[in-house]
Amino acid sequence: MTDALLDAIPAPLPDLEPVGFLLRDSSLRGRLLSELTSEEAFFANTILNHAERLEASTGWDGDTLAEYLGCPVATIKDFRDLGMERLTISSQYLELLWKLTGLIETAFDVRTLVLGYGHLYRRAENDITRVEESFTEDPGGAYESLELGEVQTALDIALRVIDPKGFREPRNPFADQPRVHISTTRLDALIKGDLEVLGKAVVAPRMREHIYGLPDHSEGCEACRDALEYRRARIAEDGRAINSQVLH
Repeated sequence: MTDALLDAIPAPLPDLEPVGFLLRDSSLRGRLLSELTSEEAFFANTILNHAERLEASTGWDGDTLAEYLGCPVATIKDFRDLGMERLTISSQYLELLWKLTGLIETAFDVRTLVLGYGHLYRRAENDITRVEESFTEDPGGAYESLELGEVQTALDIALRVIDPKGFREPRNPFADQPRVHISTTRLDALIKGDLEVLGKAVVAPRMREHIYGLPDHSEGCEACRDALEYRRARIAEDGRAINSQVLH
């Protein structure tokens, strides 16, 4: 566990109390689930299903996932006293998070999204609908950035939607230029074939489709295509410079 991740551990979110208990106290889980009503058990099992998928995609165990989600520590009594409202909120929180993580592939990207998602939820004053809208309200905004693996950009765009007054962004002297949707680091990885870093199965092909388009649908993004060719030329130039130094 890196120092950077330790620094990022969020404050507890009371809404996730059921998640914390279900993830941390596996030895008591079966007995306590049997005490719930059928409706309560449905939401509790839904929480567990989403949490198990997040464990697999982040590479974290249950305790670590609970910690980075911001789940409070709950006692047996706390869990027994939980009502349908808290179970429903926890289920909705994890369901949306799981849907969003389904757009990306690497454990690093999913971990980044887990941490940033909790921050968005707090800034949205615990309104999960507002968080969901922040990814879909701006066409070509947060959702599209996430599809391209640009997790931090997606989180920044979503935050601007949730709290436009509270988000301070430095003046961009290139604001009138066509927007480049893919970061230099990820363009370089695509050029060099470092596809595992991007997400080989889904995200890297999606990036190519965004840049070059599909034969029967679109011509792709000209700004990103120009940026890619610029980076390709720079990488080639840097390679020639290194070879020249070696020869001399």
